[in-house]
Amino acid sequence: MKYFRVSYHFSYFICCLSFLFVGLFSTIAVAQQTSPKVKELEQQRKKLLDQIEVTTRLLSETKQTESNAIQRIQLISGQIDDRFRYISLLKEEVRVINGNLKSTESKILSLEKDL
Repeated sequence: MKYFRVSYHFSYFICCLSFLFVGLFSTIAVAQQTSPKVKELEQQRKKLLDQIEVTTRLLSETKQTESNAIQRIQLISGQIDDRFRYISLLKEEVRVINGNLKSTESKILSLEKDL
């Protein structure tokens, strides 16, 4: 039952991550200006990716022995938490970039009216 739960969370994570990447990259292409908040979020995102990579490596190492099953479960649980935080950071990044985009669009409209 626990395997199904982890598998379901992982599938959900992959699905959410795919949608977020599509939204993030299309938004980034439009909003080329990066604010300090976006840079900070990018740094946090990179840090979480590094942390996920470390836990993935640790999972590979502990997979070799069955006696470490509890440790594996704890690592997987931590990795799921990290991935949910990563998704939250991506959502925040998209929100900030969308705000920057709206601000830029309103400036463009204002400048066009001035012409």
